[in-house]
Amino acid sequence: MKFYSDNKFLLICCSVIFAISIFLRSTMDIGVDTGAYIDSARKITEGKGYYYGFFDGNFPFSFYFYALQYKLSELTGISPLILSEIVINSLALLSIFFSSKILQRGAIYQNRAHYNLIIISCFLGFFLRYNIIARASLAPKPACCLSCFFPIFLIAFLVLSQIPISYHF
Repeated sequence: MKFYSDNKFLLICCSVIFAISIFLRSTMDIGVDTGAYIDSARKITEGKGYYYGFFDGNFPFSFYFYALQYKLSELTGISPLILSEIVINSLALLSIFFSSKILQRGAIYQNRAHYNLIIISCFLGFFLRYNIIARASLAPKPACCLSCFFPIFLIAFLVLSQIPISYHF
């Protein structure tokens, strides 16, 4: 049990998950959704308005999220696809970092093996979820939802873990 409690174990597992995710996505063609988002972002940065210059059935936030990334890619000279990966991966890492800080405030932090496994689960849940591998895309909607979900879920987890549970019905 001591092995699972070690910080090196957490760092190695999370690094391996992150590296496998990047490797798997780099060996595949971009997903249809990612291509559509990048093309729509290009149209927005060219001044075409949503619903007027182009239409898509998705909520416009995703396109403006990508438009910002597209504009940054034009300014920096980095490929829009690579910058998109950097932004979404950074968003996920930031979310998991805040999630770890939330967990450190609770009693779960005293049991480092459980704490490490929860953080590793967050990494697995974000970076190696099935639709990333199947569709070769991080897709902004699920990525943003998960980035918000992890901290909220862990806050609820800490609150509920402090409520005594009655097993008498």
